[in-house]
Amino acid sequence: MAITFRTTYDEDGNPQRVKIGSGTSFESGQTYSPNVDSRGQVQDIQTDSGGRAIADPQLSQSEAINLIEGLGSTPSWDQLQGMKDQLVNADILTTDQDEQRNMYQYLINEMLRSGQSERGAQLIDEEWIPEAWRRTGDTTWTDPADPDLWRDLKGLYTGENTGIFNTKDQPGKGLAQFPQFQEGWAQGDPDKGEGLGITDYGALMEGMFTGLTPLKYAKMFAENTGDTLSNIGIGSIETAVKPVQWLAEQVDKLNKKFTGKK
Repeated sequence: MAITFRTTYDEDGNPQRVKIGSGTSFESGQTYSPNVDSRGQVQDIQTDSGGRAIADPQLSQSEAINLIEGLGSTPSWDQLQGMKDQLVNADILTTDQDEQRNMYQYLINEMLRSGQSERGAQLIDEEWIPEAWRRTGDTTWTDPADPDLWRDLKGLYTGENTGIFNTKDQPGKGLAQFPQFQEGWAQGDPDKGEGLGITDYGALMEGMFTGLTPLKYAKMFAENTGDTLSNIGIGSIETAVKPVQWLAEQVDKLNKKFTGKK
């Protein structure tokens, strides 16, 4: 895994980069920020007694959401870049058991779909999950310390199993409250001061896929019956519209284009 070095900016917009002292070692997969003193001067990165650089602490999902709340409804590129590395290192818990995105990618997705119908997996409020329970599905957990084969078999017949915790049964379907953004701001024209100019590739791909037969009719059926595409055996569309790393990379390229920062 790569080592990430954050670049911060002082009040005048000047970049502040990590300063590395002699003999300093780093751990792969970690993020490191500049060590800026009270005068605004960048000093050698702090290390432990073994000469290992001290990495940025990894945010929990709830801590990351609290950080995002400070963006407001129309965040700027500087604001996004200022917290990007922290969010990239923040894992997320969503209604997709195989979720691969980090919080930064999820944030971009949420900005793009503000004011639109829900699309893709959503954040689960981690506070609902019983401690030490094992995940068994997209929204289900079970207690590994309390196995009961008869109860589980009975549950298959009755549809009720007290040994299964399902976040869908909780208030608000167990979903986390995520900050809201101004509709269209992410896609708006930055030259006119109307947004960030991000292209919603997820929506474009969804339009392309759903324009085909029989996927087009499958989606119409899903919308009219209240089922998701995955529930009726079609998972390719949801997979196709998930934001991926290159979408986040596009955000960085646009940021450099409109701010001139590297």
